[in-house]
Amino acid sequence: MTRFTAAYNRIFGSGPAIALAGAGALLIGRGLARLTPGLSLPVPFAMRVGILVLALGLGAGLIAWSVRTLTPERRGRALVTGGPFRFVRHPLYAAFLSILAPALILVLAHPAYLATLVLAHAGAHLVIGHEEALMEEWFPDSYPAYRRRTGRFVPRLAG
Repeated sequence: MTRFTAAYNRIFGSGPAIALAGAGALLIGRGLARLTPGLSLPVPFAMRVGILVLALGLGAGLIAWSVRTLTPERRGRALVTGGPFRFVRHPLYAAFLSILAPALILVLAHPAYLATLVLAHAGAHLVIGHEEALMEEWFPDSYPAYRRRTGRFVPRLAG
């Protein structure tokens, strides 16, 4: 790994790749929705807005908590296991998916966006695998135990 790549990963992690995967999945969902216009869901506008506001609020809160906990100075230099990282290993990606899911399904109101959500979720797992390999490399003594006790996107309910 070059010094540039290592510095880039410390600063940005997998974020840009996740955003590109999400955008690609959204384009696929949009294409499927245009091919099947008669399948739109009858979701009342007020329900769409309410669910979107709730999802955005919860997601933004989780993002703010994560960014406050994992400052740029600590990225790649210390294994952060406090704040939201106490519950999940990737709270920023969990927030992204928690905003994306209701936005796609209810706001855009077409079942084709389920395909987008599935693709975005799968893409997140693929990209994050690379990030977790880096974490294993950077923190070989502590990351494996941390990974066993915390979920990737959803908190583990049992030990």
